[in-house]
Amino acid sequence: MSGCFRRIAWTGALLLGGLLVTLPVQAASFDCAKATSKVEHMICDDPEISKLDEELARSYKVALQDQSRAELIKLAQKQWMKERNTCRDMDCLSAAYQARIQELSASSKPESEMPAFSLLKGKGVPVCEAYLKRLNMTEWDYYEKLPTCGRPENDSVEGFTKLNRVPLSAEQIAALYGETFNFSTTGHSDRGNVKPSDPKPTERAKQSMDSGGLKVWRYDPPVDIDNDGKPDADVIVWHGDVVGGGPCGRRAGWADSVQSYQTLIYSIDWQQMKLNDGRTRELFGHPVGGYPIIFQGKKVMADGFRPLGWEMGIFAFQGQYYLDTFFNAWGDFEGKRRSNAGDGKHRQKNDLDDILGVFQRKNGVTKQICEYRWNEFEKYYR
Repeated sequence: MSGCFRRIAWTGALLLGGLLVTLPVQAASFDCAKATSKVEHMICDDPEISKLDEELARSYKVALQDQSRAELIKLAQKQWMKERNTCRDMDCLSAAYQARIQELSASSKPESEMPAFSLLKGKGVPVCEAYLKRLNMTEWDYYEKLPTCGRPENDSVEGFTKLNRVPLSAEQIAALYGETFNFSTTGHSDRGNVKPSDPKPTERAKQSMDSGGLKVWRYDPPVDIDNDGKPDADVIVWHGDVVGGGPCGRRAGWADSVQSYQTLIYSIDWQQMKLNDGRTRELFGHPVGGYPIIFQGKKVMADGFRPLGWEMGIFAFQGQYYLDTFFNAWGDFEGKRRSNAGDGKHRQKNDLDDILGVFQRKNGVTKQICEYRWNEFEKYYR
């Protein structure tokens, strides 16, 4: 059990302002005489847990010294507190504290000593630990291979199954382009300005495929994306656009950052060569259902399909299938954390762009299983 960096809102531990408070205490980092909840009493009653609580408070104070990440750390600490408070025994508390201390300590290390990825949520979960190993075994490259351009689908780590991609033809891409574009922009594949019969996407698709700016594929054998025991041959992954430029990860001309294209996943009716709107929304849509915006002074949901994230991927581990994606400025899976708008010129360091989530669809429900931080984000996006 672990948490994402959120600040601790101590009721007698840390104040909401993020300042560490040291009070005369018998144990732990807060006044045990003022303990009210069951978890607080558990902390005070166990010397080892009390020591861990004090150690965490020190690690938290050190981590907050990084002003560029302070707000994310506070938010994540608050989320961790929420998860910690669900513990019902000492083993759970001990595991939660040890995992959180490790996360905070890692965040305080010099960049040169940090791994490419750190696990924020899902410590001890086999798929999360194994995927962390695979992420950190991968040799990412500034110009050719970035995590935002796609993660491994191989069997380099025990437990994973190699997925076999089958590229779609330019003609197939052209037939589906209008469907996917309209769905992404209006929320309906049959509404919009792009028609499937438009001949231009075929030519543009060929050009973009040749330049490396567009890749669309299915899997053979098919993946079982909803883990119901039935292969899903309707799943395609769409990376880039028919009007895209060079390969994802290349430096964008004179710009100081690199190109990164959307990677979305759709469900396709192959017989009619049409997008399955409902199934796509069900399997790959964000639970919020849309993009909340303010229109004429009121909060409304903007038109368009909101996916789990804009840089999605699929992998298989121990016979189960998972989705992964980086979050974006619109928020996390639960709709709680959301980035600031930015200055319009640079991607902010405290955005959620460096947070990678892993999800599983099972029994008709999508759940987040793991969460990682890409520690080298600023190395590539400045």
